[in-house]
Amino acid sequence: MKRSVILAGLISLFLSGCLGFRSIAYQLEFDDSFNKGKIKVTFEDIRSEELIIPDFNIFSEKKEKKSESEEEKAQRIKQAKKDDFKELLDTYQSDDMLLDMVKQGIYIKDRFLYEKNGKLYGGFNGIFQNLKFDEDDFILNVLQDSVQLIVSSDNETERIETNGAKKQDETGTIITWPKTQRTLYWRVVLKTENPEKSHSLVDLYREWKKKS
Repeated sequence: MKRSVILAGLISLFLSGCLGFRSIAYQLEFDDSFNKGKIKVTFEDIRSEELIIPDFNIFSEKKEKKSESEEEKAQRIKQAKKDDFKELLDTYQSDDMLLDMVKQGIYIKDRFLYEKNGKLYGGFNGIFQNLKFDEDDFILNVLQDSVQLIVSSDNETERIETNGAKKQDETGTIITWPKTQRTLYWRVVLKTENPEKSHSLVDLYREWKKKS
């Protein structure tokens, strides 16, 4: 459950530090001009991810690992979760996020964090005009009779779900919607790797919610 490279441009504006997630979903609602509309982005199952440190140094000699007791491990994870949740809230509530999104043509109207089925969700709603996705993430083309989205190939992606027509080629996944369809939806689900090093933030969210 790592941060996908192909999504780094947008994700870095909302999630930072050692935060990960299971999937990210996009919904665009175009107006008649197909130049502007509404956008909703949702991160599913936001979690605290442990850093994975390589076992070998640059001379390929195995490093000696300091033994860690169960109590020390629990305290380390607890502190890392607190740090990650604080960073999530700082980014979530920051005006810098609003300004950065404007550069992509997105004007955020509402940000949200909520719990669903024991998982932490987050994201935002807004409006867009002249949407500028980072080309390392997506390429969005409004054609004469259709709208086309190219999602670059990425080895961290498990699958892509969409309400459009989907096909694969050497560049990645190409999704096409007819212009008669104004609502575009796609969801990128990431592979679950090292689940033992991924920790839920729901308990900290519940504490924060009680105080807010």
